[in-house]
Amino acid sequence: MMEGTGATAAALSDVLKAVGDADLFPDSKTIVDMPLTASPNEVATAFVATSFPDPITDPEAYSTALKSFIDTWFLPVQTDLIEPYASTPLPPPPSDWLPKVTEPTVREWATALHTTWGTLCRTAVNLVFKNPSFYSLLPVPGPFIVPGARFREGYYWDSYWAIKGLLVSGLDDLAKNVVLNLVHCVHTHGFVPNGLRSYYLNRSQPPLLALMVEAVWESTKDRDFLTKALPALDIELTWWRQAPRSSFISVTSPSKTCPSETAIGTTANSKDPQRRFLVTRYCADWRQPRPESLKEDLATLRLAVSSGTSAIQEVEQQGQQRKHQSKDQSKLERTEEDILCDIASAAESGWDFSSRWFEDGKSLPTIRTSKIYPVDLNALLFRAEKTTAMLAAAALLGEEGRPRDEIEETEKMVQKWSSAADGRLKTINELHWDPETHRWRDFILVNPEFEQVDGRCNGGCGFERKYSIQFVANETASSPSSPSSIAIYASDFVPLWCGCALPNSPQATLAIKSLISSGLISLGGVAASTSETGEQWDWPNAWPPLQSMLSEGCERYGGDLGAEIAEEIASKYLKTAFAAWKSTGRMFEKFDVREVGVQGGGGEYACMDGFGWTNGVALMWLDKYGWRG
Repeated sequence: MMEGTGATAAALSDVLKAVGDADLFPDSKTIVDMPLTASPNEVATAFVATSFPDPITDPEAYSTALKSFIDTWFLPVQTDLIEPYASTPLPPPPSDWLPKVTEPTVREWATALHTTWGTLCRTAVNLVFKNPSFYSLLPVPGPFIVPGARFREGYYWDSYWAIKGLLVSGLDDLAKNVVLNLVHCVHTHGFVPNGLRSYYLNRSQPPLLALMVEAVWESTKDRDFLTKALPALDIELTWWRQAPRSSFISVTSPSKTCPSETAIGTTANSKDPQRRFLVTRYCADWRQPRPESLKEDLATLRLAVSSGTSAIQEVEQQGQQRKHQSKDQSKLERTEEDILCDIASAAESGWDFSSRWFEDGKSLPTIRTSKIYPVDLNALLFRAEKTTAMLAAAALLGEEGRPRDEIEETEKMVQKWSSAADGRLKTINELHWDPETHRWRDFILVNPEFEQVDGRCNGGCGFERKYSIQFVANETASSPSSPSSIAIYASDFVPLWCGCALPNSPQATLAIKSLISSGLISLGGVAASTSETGEQWDWPNAWPPLQSMLSEGCERYGGDLGAEIAEEIASKYLKTAFAAWKSTGRMFEKFDVREVGVQGGGGEYACMDGFGWTNGVALMWLDKYGWRG
């Protein structure tokens, strides 16, 4: 199915919709993960030529015939994958592994986590490279780590924490391969897709490739690896700085959004009403139901219609949406394409789904992801830009004997991304930092005004659009933890991890104190938000990457107080992950902060186990802190 997301979806749209309508598989993702026995066009032609019983008058016969068609033209899931360690033993961990862990049961747990890397490792079968249009799996050259369960492919931001765990386990070559697969994707597609499937080629995920390269480089000092990876970092970061994800805006900032005097990266004239900033958002290149979540997205559209939140009037039989024209188009707030783009954009954020993205702070049909400028995305880009400049500088130290033009290109990378990082930090601490709540916050642009600027913008148009900044302020849905009527999100503190505050600075201390009083930290770790909506990236779920980012951010930049909170978060996570493993033998993708050892819930699917980033964070902290039961 590698003809491209749009082409494949168009060719197989009738088949996918029929399978969804018949509820042939409980999970929408199943059918799009199944390899084809012929090209997409051949399968589509065969479907049109097949005479099926009437699904209304004889649903049982129709379902049987449809299943027979699928059995003929599709292969079972995972027949596109090889488990390389199914017959070959995984290398054992290093002899001096986890010296701070002495408790026998905990070492048994850690050994089980190490062994799981073999269980989660996959490579593509050779036919994926020979007949790529038959497969949704992207043909990448090396082995990769899957999260587990229904997630049968590698994922972008998951891979960072898997790599951290692989390096602790001494599996350096596997860690390099995971990174180089993503580098291959950049050179092939121009960016890193959400995951290693063709239906993910319409979006990316939080930009962590530079940090993955940094982690492997610091652990191995493999200069050949660094040389191979570096050009892809330049390509990826350039992609993120382009429209529609990024744009320069002029801001007239109200006094409440001006940074405190403790913030770094700000300018002396921060109250100058004529200021321009590069801001970045999530914005998927997709205006249809996601193939892997077809039923779920169509259900969301129906809810949007019934609640009157969009201009959708009906969904066509073949899954193509149709807008009925209104006499007064200006009264139509959003189209179905807007909603579907924002759904896919939330998937690009990794936070699919969360009240962060909902206009009413409660319900998915009000999603507005592409209108929001997320603080964690901009902070991650700052760190990626800064890290890329650092890695380019490191590469220069070993370029003796290389052609002069290559050295000059690397020197330009250092300058380019150092400058970009400086500008990004200014944006974060002037627009995202809230001196009233002492945290960084998402914002939207409001109150556009046009002012004459003597022809200096848009090719001499003579006018410039300026905006005011409005922090996202969703009311807290039912949650006993929240000290505020306004929802607080773990993402508000990700800039600490990204180095957006000086170490042990007043700003960092204020942010850590804000985290402590936020209501996010509970018995089982740090919740995604203080708002309980039933979505999986809200209260009460604790996600491993958030535990990692917030703990490490506190430890690096918060002095003694930060170190104390960092260890507390790590300890809570290790206790809940260990308790879950001990009672169930499973490692879950997320946990419930209200109890120790309980899996999380909510969202589009049941809580998965496996689980790549869960194992990686656990091994990382067992190595750093040991066990403090």
